Amino acid sequence: MNLVHLHLLLNHFPIIGTFIALLILAYGIFKKNQTLINTAAVLMVGITLITLPAFYTGEPAEEAIENLPGISHRLIHEHEEAAELAFLLMNITGIMALVYLLMQRMKLPIAQLLSKALLLATLITCILMARAGNEGGKIRHAELLSTSVDANASTQSEAEEHENN
Repeated sequence: MNLVHLHLLLNHFPIIGTFIALLILAYGIFKKNQTLINTAAVLMVGITLITLPAFYTGEPAEEAIENLPGISHRLIHEHEEAAELAFLLMNITGIMALVYLLMQRMKLPIAQLLSKALLLATLITCILMARAGNEGGKIRHAELLSTSVDANASTQSEAEEHENN
């Protein structure tokens, strides 16, 4: 296994894991179930840790495919930009989850307010992770390109763009 394989393997965990954590956290807050809220926070810390190698193996993955025929530098750049923003928010959310867990352990009343802020941060992170994953998928999956543009024509123009660079 190389870094490209590792990137392709790990990049799904932040997307799916954040969505699962969001559902658990929202349900826990709605039901006022501290165990579920804590579980979601622990899950977010774990997902944040998995996001680190997923993000840092992106560059080697880019280098491995950027010169292949039919690969668009524009699509790679869009994925990279989306991933950087999602990575930033994931780290902020992971830190918030850790702070929440510490406050909860110390039984500070502000922990309940922080759990609601964590819900909002997790929602935003979930959306940004999904966007980054979608942009990444477009690199090798022409069927994900906009339906307003014929996928075959788009792939052909991307290949021509690559040849001109």
